[in-house]
Amino acid sequence: MEVASTDFWDHLSWPGNLTLLTAAELRQPDFEGVDGGTAALPFTVTVKEQEPPTKYWVKALEGPEGKFALIAEAIVSRLGKLTGAPVCETSFIDVSAYAGNMIAPGHDSQYRLSHSVAYGSRDIPGATSHLVIRHRTVGDNAARLARDYVLYEWCLGGDDQWLTDPADRQTYSHDHGRWLSQDAMRRIDVPTWSASTLDAELETHRGNHNRETAIQPNDVREAAARAANISRNDLVAVLDPIVTAWGDAGIVFPDGLSLEATMRRVGHWLEIRRDIVTDRLSEYPEVGT
Repeated sequence: MEVASTDFWDHLSWPGNLTLLTAAELRQPDFEGVDGGTAALPFTVTVKEQEPPTKYWVKALEGPEGKFALIAEAIVSRLGKLTGAPVCETSFIDVSAYAGNMIAPGHDSQYRLSHSVAYGSRDIPGATSHLVIRHRTVGDNAARLARDYVLYEWCLGGDDQWLTDPADRQTYSHDHGRWLSQDAMRRIDVPTWSASTLDAELETHRGNHNRETAIQPNDVREAAARAANISRNDLVAVLDPIVTAWGDAGIVFPDGLSLEATMRRVGHWLEIRRDIVTDRLSEYPEVGT
């Protein structure tokens, strides 16, 4: 296929927009919860500028799953909001007050906070975590899951993890650190990816039986149309805070590119991949499936 010019992304001046919430009342990881669902050892904080004060589950660049997983998490969750996918509300979190603190002391994967900006997911009170989709037909879950399926294909999803809100039984996809990665397995190695690995999977059809049994064709086609309308400026708004938050962290991807250079390549890749995926899913289910 003919690949569009990279001129826009090559010459983009990042706007430098970043909204931060301030962490207070840091609490160590819940090891019972960790054993049941995540290797990332997230800690929790209270954000007091929200009313009422709100709990966030927070991951840091220094965490055991590594910086590439956290960057993937930020890209996917922010893009998911634009597609209407059932992702949790997320934000960049100022943790500078806790610089030097050891997280999960005594754990094999303990780590010390150093960078001032982390990334957090707003708590859903009483939510339960699952590896398979539940309540597929309750409320508008079917349509929400169709939007998630489009996001999954667009962003090379993997490592399914789901939350259920007990208040309304809505389903949420969360913990996207292994998306964009060639290795979508859970808890095996530290996930890595780069602009080069994304380019190699530009036309990949990943597929996911767990999702495909939960969605309806009309919902998928509507979700694809919505994603197709996400603009270049929208993608800049997704990626710009990542560069602003962590551009000073000295991050170098496995192909040797800096964070800033990689986000330029990611923006271009997302544009092309968007068109490939939405064109295909606009006729879902495809002929022969």
